[in-house]
Amino acid sequence: MYYLYSKKALRIASWRASAFFFISLLTFQLSAFANNTEKLNQNYRAQGYDEQKNGHFDKALAFYTKALELGKENEVLYNDIGVVYEQLGDWQQARAYYLKSIKHNPDYLPPYTNLAYLYQTLGDVQNAEIYFRARYLRAPEGDPWKDAALKELLRINPYFKQEITRKKADQLANELVLQAHEEFSLQVRRAENHYQAGESLLDRKSYSEALAEFDRALLLTPGNPKIIRAQQQACYLQKIDKIKFLVHDATERLDAGDLDSARDMFQEILSLLPEQPVQPFE
Repeated sequence: MYYLYSKKALRIASWRASAFFFISLLTFQLSAFANNTEKLNQNYRAQGYDEQKNGHFDKALAFYTKALELGKENEVLYNDIGVVYEQLGDWQQARAYYLKSIKHNPDYLPPYTNLAYLYQTLGDVQNAEIYFRARYLRAPEGDPWKDAALKELLRINPYFKQEITRKKADQLANELVLQAHEEFSLQVRRAENHYQAGESLLDRKSYSEALAEFDRALLLTPGNPKIIRAQQQACYLQKIDKIKFLVHDATERLDAGDLDSARDMFQEILSLLPEQPVQPFE
């Protein structure tokens, strides 16, 4: 029984080894095929570009089409084919491939320019403006085609400059608002730090130092009710502390028989007494 089980196990192990070898071989072949396809694709594109530079547009189109047939679709290849069709005078096909390029990758910019100039050549000013505008708005700063697109836009629509100026003004205004908001947030955080420091000093009965911190906080956020209430409480507690000191001093003078001095001190105490207590801010 043990011998039969071992033979079965050996058969399973042998089958697994064969399957693993087949999968590894298939993976290797697929990888090699992909590499060969990529090299062939690059070769076709390079040949197509050379033919295009030499003015052999039909040959260039043939090589680009072969590259496309390999399944290596990309926005650059679509745009290249569109350029060749435009050079051959086939406006419809050129337009179709430029649009394919944009659809494949909306962030790839050359087909926007090519479409704009194509529409301009065909006298379609409205669509030319659309794609010049898209090229201008999508282009990063420093892109020479951004300036070229702007010049064409201003020829087509002189009011576009006003639109740009207005948008830049709006953008600047938004940036200033954002900056002001950030600065205010920073002031609020600093004010909160001074407030917390003041509260800590208040707990230690360092009233003058606490009031100084609350004053700093209010300079940063004037009218803050929480800080104003804390300031009022600090003033109240400072006054109560002074009153207690004067009461003690006046009592000692009274015990010593210095009635006039004691009377003056008690009058000062009465003038210092607040009308009502200040409750801590919740």
